[in-house]
Amino acid sequence: MIGRNYARRLPVVCLALGMLPAGCTGSAVEMAAKPRHVDLAEFAQVPGSSARPQNVASIPSSQHDQPPSLPFQLGAGDPDLATEIARGGDPTQVTRTGNRGVKPGEKTLVDSLIGQINGRPIFADEILDPIEDQLIAERNNLDYEQFRRVARAIVMERMRFVVENEMYLSEAETSLSSEEKRGLLFMLQSMREQEIAKFGGGSLEEAERTLQRDEGLSLDEHLAFKKDEFLINRLRRQQIMSRVIVSWRDIEREYERHFDEFNPPATVTLSRIRLSSDQTDRIDEVNEKLAAGEDFGDVAEWVGMNDRGVMDTFTMGPGGLTDIELNEAYIPYLAGLEVGDTSESFPVRNRMMWLHVTSIDQPQARSVYDEDVQLRIHESIFGQRLMEERNRYMSELLEKSTLDELNEMVEKVLQIALRRYGR
Repeated sequence: MIGRNYARRLPVVCLALGMLPAGCTGSAVEMAAKPRHVDLAEFAQVPGSSARPQNVASIPSSQHDQPPSLPFQLGAGDPDLATEIARGGDPTQVTRTGNRGVKPGEKTLVDSLIGQINGRPIFADEILDPIEDQLIAERNNLDYEQFRRVARAIVMERMRFVVENEMYLSEAETSLSSEEKRGLLFMLQSMREQEIAKFGGGSLEEAERTLQRDEGLSLDEHLAFKKDEFLINRLRRQQIMSRVIVSWRDIEREYERHFDEFNPPATVTLSRIRLSSDQTDRIDEVNEKLAAGEDFGDVAEWVGMNDRGVMDTFTMGPGGLTDIELNEAYIPYLAGLEVGDTSESFPVRNRMMWLHVTSIDQPQARSVYDEDVQLRIHESIFGQRLMEERNRYMSELLEKSTLDELNEMVEKVLQIALRRYGR
C-alpha cells in the first residue's frame, strides 16, 4: 500500500505553491478517495514468505517500566488473529517485521502499533526511524535520566509532525471534488511519464532501478509521495495562506515600534590624557607635543596611559557629541570638536585633563520606504500570522478528526526508544 504510508517522508512542505508535474496510475487517485484498510499480514510477513505471527505477547498500555516489546516465533500462522485485531483489538497486539531481515524460525522484536489517526495505524518505526541517529547521538553524550528527558522532547516533536501531515493529507483527499479528482488523475498520469523519462530515459524498468537505488522507493511509491506533497501544498495554500494578509499600515506600525533598530544612534570613542596638577613640566611637554601635531595616542603612550589613552565608546543622543553619558565637568570641553580634534587642557580636581575624539560611528538610517526594510518587516509579520493561522486550522482539524491521545502515543514510542537506544 502506497500513498499515506509515505507521508512520513514529507517535509513540512513550503507554502508557496506551484503546480507539480504530473504522473501516476489511476489506483493512486482511487486510494486518495477511499478510506484506508490495513491488512495486518503485510506487517507480519517476511519477504519471500507467506508466514504470519503465531504468538503475539500483549502488554497493557499502562505498563511503562518496559516498552511494549512483542516477541513472536515465525511459523504456521493463526489466520483469525489478524482479523480479530483489525476489528478493534488492543493496538499493542498489532505487529510487523518491517524490513529488519528476519529469517523464518528466528525470534525477534517487532514493531508496535502505537495509535491511529483518522483510522490509519501509526507504528513506532514511523516515528523512530527518522530520528534514530539523533537519539543515538544524544544517548552517547547523556546519562540515562538526561537522555530520557531529551528523548521525550525529540519524540514529541516528531509525533506532532506526523500528526500534522496526516491531518492535512486526510483533509486534502476528502475535500477533492469529482472534477478535481479527474484533474489529479490526469496530472499523475503525466507525472508518471515524465518521471520514467527523467529516471529511466523512457524505460520503466530502468526508472524502477534508479529510484530504488537513489531513494529506496518504487516508482509508484515515489509518485505517491509526490501526490501527497502536492495535496498538502494545495490545502495549505487554500486554507491557511489565503487568510494571511499584511497591509501597508501593518508595516508602518511595525517600523515605528522598531524605529531605533532601523535608525541606530551614532557612537563616539573618546581618548584622554590625565596628569597630576603638580606635574607642571610634564603638562607643558604634553601641550607642546600636541600643539606640534603629534599623534594623541603616541603622546598618551609617552606619558604612560594604558591602551594609548582610549577611554570608552559612548552613545550619542540628539545633541551630538555633547549629548553623551559622561562626567558633566567634561562636556563643555567637547563642544565644537570633530573626529581627530583634541580639547584644550582643563583641570578636574587635582588633575589636568585632555580629551580627544578618536572616532565617530554613524550607522546608516533605514527609512520605511527602503525596500529591504519593507521586506524584512513583511516577512516577520507574515511568519507570525502564518503560525497563528496554522494553529487555528490544526485546531479545527483536530476537533473533527479521530486521533488517539497524543501523549499516550508519545509515551508508547518513548518506552520503545528507551529500550532500543537507552542502554
